[in-house]
Amino acid sequence: MLCGDFASRLLLGAANQIPDNIFLTLAIGFSLMYILENARKREEAKQKYGLYVLFALSLSAGLIFSVVPIGTEYFHVVIEGGLVIFPTMLIFYLFYGNRSKQVVIFLIWNAAFILLTSGAAILPSSYPSTGDWFESLCFNSDNLTFLFLPFILLYNGKKGSKSAFSRYFFYVFYPLHLWILHIIAALAQGV
Repeated sequence: MLCGDFASRLLLGAANQIPDNIFLTLAIGFSLMYILENARKREEAKQKYGLYVLFALSLSAGLIFSVVPIGTEYFHVVIEGGLVIFPTMLIFYLFYGNRSKQVVIFLIWNAAFILLTSGAAILPSSYPSTGDWFESLCFNSDNLTFLFLPFILLYNGKKGSKSAFSRYFFYVFYPLHLWILHIIAALAQGV
């Protein structure tokens, strides 16, 4: 979404940019798994150690830049959801093949994340109305990460359809729906 961020600033103004970048988050997450996989395969301790240091530095940088955007006013990078997505990816990678461990450890991690980042603010009683509570959940959707679990549990391990439609639908749908929602929000604000 780097290009989306720049284009949204040009078309809709700086106040209506699209700064999120899930692709960078996924690239860093998959790189972390790649580094771990290579470290596991290495026999020489020095190489293993070097890869684990690279993993720790990469994870730390990813987590830091999940909180602190980098760049300028007209072009900056935000690692979307990295604080919750990197640990989630690593949990499902490290416990691959053991679905029950994946789910239990993920739920423990997700509960800890919610308590650490939101605390009592996650409770509906912390808000004047149910609408305000729901709006806060929508604004900080990281607290709703556990909602993907039913889809993970329903996956049967087989590849899906290989039709052109199913292959390319989300390449078009993902950015297009964000742009449509973004333009509607900008128009609603009177841009």
